[in-house]
Amino acid sequence: MKKFFVSLLLAVALFAFAAEATFSIGTKLAFTGSVRFELKAYPKGVDATGSYSLDAAVSIPLSPKSVTAAGAEFGLNYGFGAGTSIPVSFSLKSIYFETDFFKAKWYNYLIMVSDFFTGKDYDTDSFVGSFANDFSDVLELKFPNIVDVYFVDKKSEGQVSWFSDMVLLKRAIDPFTIILGLYNTGDTSAYEFGAHVAGEVNFGFFKPTLRLFGGMVEDAGNMVPAYEFRLTGSLALIPNVLTVEPTILFTDKLAKLDYKSTNVSDGKYVQARVTFTDKWGVVIPKFVVTTKYDFTTEKVSIPLDEASIAADFGGMFALFAKVTNADIMVPTNTYKLYSEAKLAINPVILSGKASWNDLTKLDQFAYINAKASVNLTPLYIEGNLGWIQNANGYNVFAKYNLSQNVSLEGFYGTIKDNNSNGVYDTGDYLPDPDWNVKLVYNAKF
Repeated sequence: MKKFFVSLLLAVALFAFAAEATFSIGTKLAFTGSVRFELKAYPKGVDATGSYSLDAAVSIPLSPKSVTAAGAEFGLNYGFGAGTSIPVSFSLKSIYFETDFFKAKWYNYLIMVSDFFTGKDYDTDSFVGSFANDFSDVLELKFPNIVDVYFVDKKSEGQVSWFSDMVLLKRAIDPFTIILGLYNTGDTSAYEFGAHVAGEVNFGFFKPTLRLFGGMVEDAGNMVPAYEFRLTGSLALIPNVLTVEPTILFTDKLAKLDYKSTNVSDGKYVQARVTFTDKWGVVIPKFVVTTKYDFTTEKVSIPLDEASIAADFGGMFALFAKVTNADIMVPTNTYKLYSEAKLAINPVILSGKASWNDLTKLDQFAYINAKASVNLTPLYIEGNLGWIQNANGYNVFAKYNLSQNVSLEGFYGTIKDNNSNGVYDTGDYLPDPDWNVKLVYNAKF
């Protein structure tokens, strides 16, 4: 990190003192933040927790024109109570400066550049573990209409050496974006490298997205080629009714890429996803099926992604049911059913949802949830019931807003949505009732 930070400061100094006119500074400050305090009583006693966070951005317009602007972003966090290991932390998030002919910005965190080099986990919206563990910060240099350069700092290579950092070059040539990358593999003498090209190809009636990758990766001590050819698109045969989404994918050795995203994987297949949907009065049917041929297994699969029907009666009453099957070509695969219903008569809302892993065994449900809520501002009350095959439970939640930022909350019951997936399923049922009462202050600025 230090070498990137020092390099950026040196560049700012050189451009500033090389100016021929009088040097002057103006300053702008913008900030956002949040404050939360919670006093909670529960079976184990009473806990007080709190947090304060502040993000500040300083922008400094500079004269003369050789350095047009500079700035920095800071973060301040303060917390106390259970689960707080570091009560106060202050960090410099980034600094930047801009000139007429290039821009520079140092990030004290990782940024997304390419799915093949700066890998992201799209399920958790975070960077993949290997990338987050090996790299720390980024220096970005932008030369308008020429190239963008990214130096991604590797944690293990020290503050002086530049030869283990990841280096990325990015250039937009309409309609494509080209990214070249080079990085050291596992602190060895091997360097993986490659080129990533992505963009839209316009055929007039059909505008598919093309993604290409080619490079060399380390495999058991040898450097071997890796590649991807991916073509995806969408073609409306009947606008707003019938759509076909073809995909062609051919890859090899992508699994050997050290820092790829979760949407990069090996495969050799062609597929077509067909979607039919329409509106018949208050009823909306939908049918989505994919036909796929895998060149590796030499097999055809036909997943039923969705066969559903929805009905909405003016927002007061709604029904929805959906059937899926992982592959209808496999006789042992079951058809799964999900359904939900909702009745809203202000200020009361009644709703329910249920799931079955086998449509032919309706007595063996995966879960059934029922919910009733009433909103009498400033009072909100909610009750839930839940069933799985070997357990059932209930809970009641109430919240009273004492002011815009202060609320009194209470909970009592035997079910909690522990994984926050919006469903009371396996793992959410308690052997004994739990309860808590909270006084909460929450504000943003």
